[in-house]
Amino acid sequence: MLLPDRRAWHVAALAAGCIVAGVMFGMLEAVRPLAGIFVLGMALLALAALARHHIAILAAVAAAYLLPFGVMTLPLTGLHLSFLDAAITGALFLWLSRILLRRDTPFRVTPVGVPVLVYIGVIVAALAFSFDIEDARSIGTATGGHLRQFIKMLNSILFYFTIVNTIKGERLVKYLTLTVLVAATAQAALALLLYVIPRDTAISGLSALSVFGYPSGAEVLRNIAGTDTLRATGTSIDPNILGGVLMLTLPLFVSLFFSKRRLISRPLLIPMCGLVLAALLLSYSRSAWIGGTAGVLFVATLKYRRAWLLVAFVGAVLFILPIGHDFIERFVSGVFFQDKAAQMRLGEYKDALRLISEYPWLGVGFGASPREDLYVAVSSMYLLIAEQAGLVGLSAFLAIVMVFLAWNIYKLKRVSQTSLEPIHIGAMGGVVGALVAGIFDHYFFNMQFPHTIVLFWLFVGLTTTAGYAAEEPVERENAVRALES
Repeated sequence: MLLPDRRAWHVAALAAGCIVAGVMFGMLEAVRPLAGIFVLGMALLALAALARHHIAILAAVAAAYLLPFGVMTLPLTGLHLSFLDAAITGALFLWLSRILLRRDTPFRVTPVGVPVLVYIGVIVAALAFSFDIEDARSIGTATGGHLRQFIKMLNSILFYFTIVNTIKGERLVKYLTLTVLVAATAQAALALLLYVIPRDTAISGLSALSVFGYPSGAEVLRNIAGTDTLRATGTSIDPNILGGVLMLTLPLFVSLFFSKRRLISRPLLIPMCGLVLAALLLSYSRSAWIGGTAGVLFVATLKYRRAWLLVAFVGAVLFILPIGHDFIERFVSGVFFQDKAAQMRLGEYKDALRLISEYPWLGVGFGASPREDLYVAVSSMYLLIAEQAGLVGLSAFLAIVMVFLAWNIYKLKRVSQTSLEPIHIGAMGGVVGALVAGIFDHYFFNMQFPHTIVLFWLFVGLTTTAGYAAEEPVERENAVRALES
């Protein structure tokens, strides 16, 4: 009896698989609208990521910027899975699988990674001391819900290792940078669109995202407290978060603009940067303004001196034009603690210092406050770390910062000989901006905002992997010389 050849079996298997998949997706779509499309999209993305592991990282960047709080309830399971969780977990799984299955794949710890691992150990210890196991030993009241949030935060920090071990080489570094810039520009454009269209239309548009777990109703738009001044939000829900995620990219845009080695042509780079800057200003997030300015000034001081003129020009425009007076008044009222929000921050700082003085070493952990007269909430990343992980945790984080800056500044000489220089400096400026903004806000550490934690460690990883990629031409040249000799 003649049997079909191997190619015919492959075609038949593929056809059968497509039919089964089509039936499944059709049934899902009938049971729950958009579920079939969601599962199909995730399946296609998973297949693409299996072929090219960096695609999962690019998908995580897109989700973090464009749909950070997007959640889909998986049909028949009731499991709530966010797009971001799926992307960063998938990227982590693919990297770890490659290490386990291929012994020739090294684990790149990096000098920065050593204090990061220590930091992870400290915060895990802080969680362990605060977790309530039958009320046997607990200085806090961490519950299963807190544990799930903590795991998401831990997964976001581990994203650093996924970046530096997956994004290798000049080409992938540039792909990742382009994805970051395009995603940030898209979020800025969406935020501006929602800002200028009629309020009812904007509310209806954002409320349509409720199918993905977003809030709905009038609260999706925010005003400055006590005023009718609208703040840009985009799909970030909170204007301060919008300002924070856009602020990260501002030094990168400026670095690429002034560099002779351009990743994007100036005719395209200028409007992209303009959209990001406009949305950043209209977020009315003072911490993001300060952080963005600090990041740009860092880039200007380190390499591109003409960026000082750009900062002076933007400041002069805001001072001269009538529309800029609102921004200046908003900034001044915060500096001198004249408005209610700024005055509340002072109270938070005072209460945070009192809590830290009573629980100095490992803090109160990642649950609720251990006492009714204390609360674990403060508008400062550093004070929040000290509250939840103690002075030990804060010291570990500051060690990361010092090693990160020292190692990447040391790498500047080598990076300056490659086309990765503006990416390396700009991404480092984004991290510096986040560190400065963290003095006045908490979203780069707060467990409730895993996407901002992901973006912070993304920029730390992008800076570091750009430094490594700059060494690769030298390594190839040395290998060729060794072969020739």
